[in-house]
Amino acid sequence: MLDDVEYRQFGDALDAFFKGHSADHLVRHAIFGAAGVVERECCALTNNPWIVAADELRGRFDFSAIHVVNDFEALAWSLPHLTAKDLRLIGGQKPNTAAPMVVLGPGTGLGVAAYVHGKRGDFVLHSEGGHATLPGASSREDAIIANLRGQFGHVSAERVLSGPGLENLYRVIASLDSQTVAQRTAAQITKAALANRCAVSRAALDTFCGLLGSVAGNLA
Repeated sequence: MLDDVEYRQFGDALDAFFKGHSADHLVRHAIFGAAGVVERECCALTNNPWIVAADELRGRFDFSAIHVVNDFEALAWSLPHLTAKDLRLIGGQKPNTAAPMVVLGPGTGLGVAAYVHGKRGDFVLHSEGGHATLPGASSREDAIIANLRGQFGHVSAERVLSGPGLENLYRVIASLDSQTVAQRTAAQITKAALANRCAVSRAALDTFCGLLGSVAGNLA
């Protein structure tokens, strides 16, 4: 994995990748799944300074063909190819294979897309569903969201379930519970939570998972 901190532009990271992995052959065709809104084959990544632009990359790397799509649009196209080995059934009911399928995932943003069976052929609905307003399913979650609203105004699902979301939850929960805690990154919060070394970290991780479940259920 290439770290955006090491490379000022996406093209710089791609150049480093090619130098390490394509010495024996030239790459002439490329498709990139980019984490953000794609317009006219160009994407400014969500919560990241990189821009993935087909024209710039075509000129720099001499691609014969290049295509830029939303990353979760690309993932949605894979859904019909999943097998029983790839899936875990929850809810106890038999899946309806003719129904639309949705894919979502936390990352630099909260990606959301759907695969739909259509009479004229199957298609994918790509979206920015992560920007939908975050729902609260308990008074505790309502209090957390209210605190975040005071800081950020609109509180989207993406605000909590991607990027610095876990760190936001950690700080808010510590404030609500009048706890003084060490500053931690998302990785450190997760590690402390799983090791049961920090009650606030555990509460933040549990809240994250609960809210993610709520959003996934609403999308379904």
